Amino acid sequence: MTAARRHRPGRGVAVLVTIFALAWGVAAEAACFGANIIPRIAAEDPAGFARVEREAAAMPNGEGVFWRVEAPGVAPSYMFGTFHAAEILQGIDPQVWTALGEARVAVFEVDASQRAEMDARIASDPTFLFDQGAAPLSSVVSPSAQRRLSRALAERNLDMANAEQMRPWLLASILAFPACRLEAMSRGMKNMDEALTQRALSAGIPVIGLESYQQAIAGFDRIDKRLLLDAIVSAPLERGEDEDVFRTNLDLYGQGRIAMIARLGVYMMKKSAPRVDADRVNDAVMAEILDFRNFAWLDRLTVEMRDGGAFVAVGALHMAGDKGLVALLRGRGFRVTRVY
Repeated sequence: MTAARRHRPGRGVAVLVTIFALAWGVAAEAACFGANIIPRIAAEDPAGFARVEREAAAMPNGEGVFWRVEAPGVAPSYMFGTFHAAEILQGIDPQVWTALGEARVAVFEVDASQRAEMDARIASDPTFLFDQGAAPLSSVVSPSAQRRLSRALAERNLDMANAEQMRPWLLASILAFPACRLEAMSRGMKNMDEALTQRALSAGIPVIGLESYQQAIAGFDRIDKRLLLDAIVSAPLERGEDEDVFRTNLDLYGQGRIAMIARLGVYMMKKSAPRVDADRVNDAVMAEILDFRNFAWLDRLTVEMRDGGAFVAVGALHMAGDKGLVALLRGRGFRVTRVY
């Protein structure tokens, strides 16, 4: 029996992986708690927190989730930076729904046909999920990292045997959210991106995607594997800690403080794994998962914006920075203005 067949996950894991890898949302459930960690960090490490705030302030276009994009002679377009959690739906500004309802076309990272193709591949191709030729995970991470991973996987009803030859994109997907949120995802609970898509389709607005599912996850293969594993194992994985970080990011998103989400993540990585070069790891991951895809999307977005009336919804971190979509579209001659 091959390693791929030995470690093939059950349907629940397959569903959650599909949802996350294609940037769909996460539904909250009653058993999922978490407290904002910013007051504690500010009190315990004021100098470190002040540094995070300075780094966030220096990031171009680091605040704001909803942007108007204008070109002469056409209706304005809009970009909405999403955060993949259902509870955000209650706080979406009515201007977002209005812009979507009046749009000529709705643009997401991937469309429904790509989601269906990925579902089918997960169900039929174990080599998509596991690399039987890869060195076992336990042979390339430290004993302390193994212990942290084992505890985190156990919370998700998996063990290290499941993860030994798991594709990095799959492992990162499984560990990206607290276990309580993944459970809700596996049950198919409603989420932000689904709500936006359904609203567009109900209004008869065409829905298109910017990339295939293969392109959506290809960035993981472009990252040096050692750096990628460092990113995975140095994330907040402990029970409760992961929920607190997720809650904090939810709160920051609600305030439009997107750059703070990015820089706080680096700060937490340094705290969780002080031996890891967190800045180098972050730069490598962001270059492939955000920047590369932004440039890949730019021509298609330019066409849609020049036609006017587009509503674009992609992850909020794609907006910020000097290689973010706001800066790139301004470089193409568009007037891009923060709405909120």
